Amino acid sequence: MEQHQPLLSPGEVSTPTQQERRVRRNTESRAPAKHPRVARAIRGRSALSAQPAQQQPPIEPVPTEREKNLQRREGFEYFMLTLSLTPGVRLGLGIKDFRNMVIVCKVDEGFLSQTSGLRVKDHIADVNGTPVSNREVCRELIIKGFKGTERKSTLIIERAASQEADAMMQGALEASAMEAPSQAVSQDVKEIMKKYMGALKQGHGKGQQQEGILRIADPNRKVTIVNEKPVSTHIRHDIADPAKLRKVPQKAPPPMAPAPASQPNSQGQVRTEQ
Repeated sequence: MEQHQPLLSPGEVSTPTQQERRVRRNTESRAPAKHPRVARAIRGRSALSAQPAQQQPPIEPVPTEREKNLQRREGFEYFMLTLSLTPGVRLGLGIKDFRNMVIVCKVDEGFLSQTSGLRVKDHIADVNGTPVSNREVCRELIIKGFKGTERKSTLIIERAASQEADAMMQGALEASAMEAPSQAVSQDVKEIMKKYMGALKQGHGKGQQQEGILRIADPNRKVTIVNEKPVSTHIRHDIADPAKLRKVPQKAPPPMAPAPASQPNSQGQVRTEQ
């Protein structure tokens, strides 16, 4: 005979019976457990989906004062990138020389060079306002910018924007391994360049330029002599007794070589032997 559960009144709350609780525990114990690797993968996917999309690094136009450091070519685009030093993050950049150009040959994923927007086949034309044609100079200027107060370096980049330009840079990248390296800069030239760059930062060359000696004379210019009295100066020697002075012996000129003998030839002309 079937037993029906009595109906509940509106004020009563249903509580599970002992048999229902036993069935529920058995069902939960039979549920397959997740593998640790599967659980980690699920958590990893959820974490990646929760992260916002990575923004591309901003590309700035070339400053006007740095336009002189590059020569624009058809099929290329030009812009400025900033490498900001981040603690614990390496640069991860490889560069090569090709015909006095510094070309990016390697960009490690996840490192500073890749997150800043650099790509393989980019041509680095300028570092912190100084044109570069040698990878050693380029490397030193980047490190010098990292050691400065702003802890960053700015690069002027020439990047291929057409198929022809991309093929040209690819050929340059492949040929750089077969050609002789660009002329290296010696250490004394590097020191002179550093001193000159320091003088430029202190304002060297910004003052009034001196006039050359080939300038045209100004007819209205008047010359004023401040002191008309002549200035006399005694020429003295360091020997107290003039009797000890002696004349410098005169050297006789070397004797002249005799003139070559002249011999007449068969036609009666005189031939001089040398």
